[in-house]
Amino acid sequence: MFPDSVRHFVLEGVMHVNDYFTRTWIGSTRDSETALLNLFNERVEARFKLCFLTDYESKSTTEDGLMSALVNCRGVLIGKPLLDDHNVSRDYVVSKLKQVLLENLHFPRKFPTATKIADSDLKCDWATVLRFAEGSTTALAAQSGAAWNTAVDTAVPGISCGDSSFRVDYPDDLCTIYRAHLAQSSMAGGLVDSRLVCARCKFSAMEQFDINKFQKINMTSPALLKWSLRPCHAFELLVGSLGPGAGGDALCGMPCQGPGGRQIHF
Repeated sequence: MFPDSVRHFVLEGVMHVNDYFTRTWIGSTRDSETALLNLFNERVEARFKLCFLTDYESKSTTEDGLMSALVNCRGVLIGKPLLDDHNVSRDYVVSKLKQVLLENLHFPRKFPTATKIADSDLKCDWATVLRFAEGSTTALAAQSGAAWNTAVDTAVPGISCGDSSFRVDYPDDLCTIYRAHLAQSSMAGGLVDSRLVCARCKFSAMEQFDINKFQKINMTSPALLKWSLRPCHAFELLVGSLGPGAGGDALCGMPCQGPGGRQIHF
């Protein structure tokens, strides 16, 4: 880090140190419902002029109303038989819907696509939802490069898994991590299956991450902790990411203020 040249630095999007070490990525979907609510709020503020949610255009429409409609429409799928005209279970459709929504909520430039997906959901147009999911898979395959290098899309998970300390020998051992993911967000069902892969990884990195090096951190200059929507939550998360031995002089944060985020399960 060139300590003689760097006076201050920013920690942004930092994982909890234990989550980083185990590579379970438990916090990866936290506040995803809040992000979706914010997307709906932006569309309501625009009065649907730039929005695809035409079937729900109304002066009395709110972001909470759109979220409730989304939950109610999706509820007709849970635990039901195979979807008509598709050889997949309805639970599979719900999982794929959450997956593609999460993928398109990460960047503002993808918000229009996220809105189209939400619109298909509100219309119970599951065929379109599945096409979005298939399109996502096809896009990943297209990024795989030459025929001799077909695993570009799995390179980061591969490195991640090799650095992970979490391994299991029996399927029942995965229950705790699965429940931990679902406790973070109702959207976790769209990504948790990919997080379980590392638990069965047969390889380890040559220079595996050493958690002991993240203990008793001392700094001569403060670190700026950067967050956005939820100051209190972000402050707690970033403090935890520095490890239990982090000294008070390492932190320079704003007071916790403002309301907490809302948790909507669907």
